[in-house]
Formats: sequence, structure tokens, C-alpha cells
Amino acid sequence: MLEEEQNSHLVKVLRKKEGDLVTLFNGMGPEYSGKIIKTSLKRTEILITSLSLETRRPEMKIHLGICILKKDAMNRSISKCTELGVYEITPIFSEFCAVPEKLIQKRVSNWQKIAISASEQCGLNLIPSINPVCNLKEWIFKTPGEKLMALQSGDKLGNDFFELNSVSLLIGPEGGFSPDEIEAANNEQVRKISLGERTLRAETAPIVAISLIHRISGEF
Repeated sequence: MLEEEQNSHLVKVLRKKEGDLVTLFNGMGPEYSGKIIKTSLKRTEILITSLSLETRRPEMKIHLGICILKKDAMNRSISKCTELGVYEITPIFSEFCAVPEKLIQKRVSNWQKIAISASEQCGLNLIPSINPVCNLKEWIFKTPGEKLMALQSGDKLGNDFFELNSVSLLIGPEGGFSPDEIEAANNEQVRKISLGERTLRAETAPIVAISLIHRISGEF
């Protein structure tokens, strides 16, 4: 049975009715095709007709560590990065973060809802997990594998880089990274990458970086 919010979206927004075909997914991979048997504002009955195990996520697994932005900018970034197929997102509290720490925890559950909505919109049946908020240095120290840090003074990515199938990407806040944070990244051998000579908005940077990674890895 659909949850109340999904049922309301199906009936009020999508205006589905008895006899219509629908696609269902639970965010963990399997995708079901079905036919609406009965529907109302409170409850919808669906007959499952087939199961597909196909996923539409990119082969390159990207873990996005994004320093927390102001409300609307953060919401847009999570939505667009979900559409681009990131595997997981860690919201990061950094030294130059413009959002008070007391407000951040109130927004965490909403970020997961945004990721779910974006997945529904673009047909992704694997929803990226929104990890607990952590501070930037903790993310640098504890995140395993190859790590990239978007920095204007960084190096351009080359085609020889992506022999790996996973990477972690760090994007700074509106005020950028502090000298201490850059030093921490240097100490952990985080690779600094350039997104071009233009100064990008903090909400645009992850979209550009993820698109660049997919382009070089052969996804686009």
C-alpha cells in the first residue's frame, strides 16, 4: 500500500485513475510495473504485473560531500545531484558555513525527501542516501578511497584518472574553504581539482564537477 504522501501525489498531482499503468520502486533497486485496480484520496490498490531488476545509476560511484548551503541553494543542489546519479550525499558543516548549526538538523529529513522526489522525477530507482551531518575535517579523515576537492587553483582532471569505479567529491560553501581546511586536505593527500577559470556559485559547482567526472569516465 502506498504511503499517504505518495498516494496523494498519485491521485491529486498525476491524476491517475482506475485502469492506468504505473511504475513503483522502493529506492533499493527493484522496479515494479502495475495497474491501478482501485483508487481514492486515502488508498490505492495496484495489481503488480512485472518486476525489473534494471537500475539506471551510473557505473561511477560518486560520494558527494557538500558543505551546507543556504536553504534554497542546498535544496536545489541535492535535487540536481540526485538527478545526476550520485550514490550518497554527506552534508558538511564547515568553518565558513553560512547556516547556523542549530538550523541544520531541522533540515536533514527534508533533504532525504528532496532526493526521493528527484529520483521519482528522473526515473532513478536507487535513491542516494543522505548521511548524517559531519564537520569537514572529519569527512576528510574518515572518508576512504580517492578524494577530490573542488578548488579554483586545482588541477584539471585527465582521462588517465578514472581507472577507479568510485570517488568522493568535496564541494565548499558560499565562503569557500578556510586555510586550515585546505591544510587538512593537503595532509590527507586529497586531490584538488579545477572546474575552470570562472568563479561558480556554490550550488552550481557540484553539478559541474559531477558532470565532468561522468564525462571523463564515459557516462556522458
